[in-house]
Amino acid sequence: SSLSIYHLVVTGTDAFWNKVYSWVDPINKVVYAAVPHFSFYQLMGLGFEPTLEKALVYPNPYYANGDGIYFDKLTENSTIQIFTIAGELVWETRVNSSRMSWDVCNSAGEKVASGIYIYLIKNPAGKNKVGKLGVIR
Repeated sequence: SSLSIYHLVVTGTDAFWNKVYSWVDPINKVVYAAVPHFSFYQLMGLGFEPTLEKALVYPNPYYANGDGIYFDKLTENSTIQIFTIAGELVWETRVNSSRMSWDVCNSAGEKVASGIYIYLIKNPAGKNKVGKLGVIR
């Protein structure tokens, strides 16, 4: 099932739903999660988008005290690539959920430096979404 528990994160000017580690018991029709504090929680089932037109990347810019950068409203079997302005590949992943996160580290697990990066989201239909994102450490 695509059901998961999400909690509302509010960061000054941004607000978004952050996925909480949860598991589904389809026999008893229950979703479980261990939550560290009281907050606003919601049960959501996220599906894949048919196109990349509505794809979102946030927060942008990313500040060092954040949880990561999120790619939302993705298409099934897409790939996400992050490049430096010089065109060097920093990170790449295959999409397995309509919402993915990047821990703002390169493929070797090292934190990336402050700067502007280019993201490229490609789907199997050959459609792309390209944009810039900022990292402030």
